[in-house]
Amino acid sequence: MHASHAAPSRDHYRPDIDGLRALSVIAVVLFHAEYALFSGGFVGVDVFFVISGFLITRLLVDEIRAGTFSFANFYMRRARRLFPALWFTAASSFVLAFLLFSPAHLERFGGAVFWTLASISNFYFWGEEGYFDAAATFKPLLHTWSLSVEEQFYMVWPALMLLLLRRLGYWIALAAIIVLAATSLYWSERMLSADALAAFFLTPFRLFELAIGALLVWIPRWQPRHALWLEFMLVSGLGLIAYAVFTFTDESRFPGLLALIPCGGAALAIYAGRAPRCGRLLSNPLAVHIGLISYSLYLIHWPLLVFYQYYTFEPLSALERLALVAAAIASAEFMFRYIERPLRHGHLKPGSLSPPAFGFACALSALVICLPAATAWANAGWAWRVKQTRPAAELQHSFTTWTPAWADAEPDFGGHFGGIVSVGSRKASARTALIIGDSHANHLRALADYIGKKYDVQFTIYVGFGCPPVFGTYKIYAINRTSMGKDRQESCRLQIERWRTLVASRDFDYVGLAARWAWLYESTQYGPYRMRQDYLVTDERADHDAESSRAIFIEHLARTVDEIRARGPQVLLFAQVPHQGKKLEDCSAVPGYLIEAASIGMRCGGIDRELALSRLAFTDEFFIELGKRDGVTAVIPSRYFCSAGQRHCTSFSGSAALYQDNNHLNHFGSMYYARRWEESPEFPFVDGAGPQAHTGAE
Repeated sequence: MHASHAAPSRDHYRPDIDGLRALSVIAVVLFHAEYALFSGGFVGVDVFFVISGFLITRLLVDEIRAGTFSFANFYMRRARRLFPALWFTAASSFVLAFLLFSPAHLERFGGAVFWTLASISNFYFWGEEGYFDAAATFKPLLHTWSLSVEEQFYMVWPALMLLLLRRLGYWIALAAIIVLAATSLYWSERMLSADALAAFFLTPFRLFELAIGALLVWIPRWQPRHALWLEFMLVSGLGLIAYAVFTFTDESRFPGLLALIPCGGAALAIYAGRAPRCGRLLSNPLAVHIGLISYSLYLIHWPLLVFYQYYTFEPLSALERLALVAAAIASAEFMFRYIERPLRHGHLKPGSLSPPAFGFACALSALVICLPAATAWANAGWAWRVKQTRPAAELQHSFTTWTPAWADAEPDFGGHFGGIVSVGSRKASARTALIIGDSHANHLRALADYIGKKYDVQFTIYVGFGCPPVFGTYKIYAINRTSMGKDRQESCRLQIERWRTLVASRDFDYVGLAARWAWLYESTQYGPYRMRQDYLVTDERADHDAESSRAIFIEHLARTVDEIRARGPQVLLFAQVPHQGKKLEDCSAVPGYLIEAASIGMRCGGIDRELALSRLAFTDEFFIELGKRDGVTAVIPSRYFCSAGQRHCTSFSGSAALYQDNNHLNHFGSMYYARRWEESPEFPFVDGAGPQAHTGAE
């Protein structure tokens, strides 16, 4: 990324621009190192885009007007600048991924390597989860999306500038760039409502940032008469960048129009960077040196953070954050001195890296990495690296699923949002149970199948992903970054009514309610973790906050329980399973090269038990009170997963991981839940008995 040390002569060198690079890369590094103060540090990438647009366009304009431009020379300079450090980052990351990653993660990483070296990793990551999601910490090359954006810019910009300047003239070229920037900005803002990930990752919706830098090539013709204006503009530009770095968050509507703040700040800083006094903020030796190593620092810092956290599977402590930032700077210094600078200028040995030789070396070295990466990608992440283990016998269970006969009469709820499945007993004489809820109802399938077959109960699980089963309400997203938020809101409204109609129209012996309840009332800060905030509402026009959502949750869940009981079924209230605080996907499925088998259990432990229980306390206590009512059983999974004396709530049993991510049980976790519930005094299905009122006593 940000490969624009493109100076055809010493007269063009701007030390202040290296200083601006330094500020930008430090903002990105500290944002990725999870320093809360730098919540908007990701805008450092946008500042880099403006810098690149300015330097590359200046180079092209100078050479085209002088008649010295050559596509071959341009792309050779880009290759010398970009490829060596990128290759070193990809190669070292591949070695570490081989030694550390689970098969699933190595498989995805192999694809990322291939797409990164092909300069299209932004498309690859566009198709996955977002830049700010928890899964980002499993992607060592995620940050190369911005490098791909710049490389795609380099593919088209020289030809465009050549056409504009030679055929249409200097000032028509300026007008064309303005139109191009405005068009890109317009569609970037529009795309935030249709596909926010596309607006973030794809070049057409970032082009306006590079074009802002390009426009600066024309502006220096107009210089203010008094240097004081330069001082003012530089301070204003740095202030705009600082405002974005310190106030933007991952919930900001970005890029779009909001990107004009850091990009405008970068443009002002570049224009006024030679201000006699304030310019020293950028042109001092320390800032300049960090700017010189900024490309290597950008490349290496994120893999260091990813691999260290993958190894520990723990949140970073303050000391670890500081140590990793220092390690990134030291690594960048090494890369700059011994990889980036020598290969860029071709002076490892006199005459040893001619342009043809360098091009051949690039192709060959890329092949050396791409072949094994593509092989790992195509062969399930080389599962042979991982010792295969079997879960404990008591967790072994296979089940078949079928759709109930009445499902065809239900309105189609759509692929992502839900589905209906029946498990358990198929006997005509079996008792019937319905479980409704979000994905936390869906992960009870193995539990329901095991209980149903053993105790002669036919379970139907009707899932509306993201929808809490609280009648007379619906859920809204505190932050609607895309139109999908509105779509899901309306779908949940309809789904809750479908559940309500189904309960009223059919005779069930049991109706269970299950959901990720804590989302409906907790704050966005959960210990060291940031959580998404959802609100339970009854009227979209009302003001919404966590307090009102909690009040609606209490009132309307109690009404829902009473309404179901009034129609005859027994009510099963499934409280929320413990949140593990970190994504445990494939936590135990790692090779033994660097992680010993004896450390797997501790590594795969979640957050501290007390923190997990504090999050569950409100729901657990409320459900226990509701469970005191006749015909209501409160099922409190924290009792089964968070036994006294444990440091962490259980996430691993024997050789089997119980979670598929940070909050959803996998098949074995669902079975573990079933076995522990079956042994508890509140288990309602023994000998055909109805549910027992539960007082909360162990």
